[in-house]
Amino acid sequence: MRRLSILVALLPLFLILHCGDKALILTVDLLSFVDPQLIVNPYGPFPSGMPQATTNLITEEINLLDGLDDATEVESAKIIIEAEFVNATGAATARFQAFVNPAGTVDPFAGEPVASIPVTVEPGKITTVNEEIPSSPELLGLLTSAKAQYALRITFNTSGSATDVEGVATLTKLLAVITTKKDF
Repeated sequence: MRRLSILVALLPLFLILHCGDKALILTVDLLSFVDPQLIVNPYGPFPSGMPQATTNLITEEINLLDGLDDATEVESAKIIIEAEFVNATGAATARFQAFVNPAGTVDPFAGEPVASIPVTVEPGKITTVNEEIPSSPELLGLLTSAKAQYALRITFNTSGSATDVEGVATLTKLLAVITTKKDF
């Protein structure tokens, strides 16, 4: 009886493996590789009237799925990012930016960000932002290499604020989603 229940349980897996386009979707929780002390970051106080005030949140080098593209055809790679801003004082507009570079990059904020998410913070309010960074040849290459470096920062414009801007930014989600396909 036990043997039959195991066979019945494995039957759907067998059917899935032998039907369809044979895609494998890997979701990697990159946030789990980040030092927990780097996930929560205070920002400010930034004086009112400043057109640009920047806080670098995280710079991290991580080991990835080296050799994945040798075993199968990697079709796409995207990043899903989410952050929460608990603003204590002041009001501002901002840009939450994500950068992905090859490991060992001297300036992790060099080049264009892979995402630049608009954020508006108000006193005493919590603002959550999320973004799906679509696949590109450059991102695909970085996420299937042995190591990559990513960096996050927020740049505030406090020009319209009557008071200093201060709060806490928390990275709540950072996922890499890699889709592969194997021809059998």
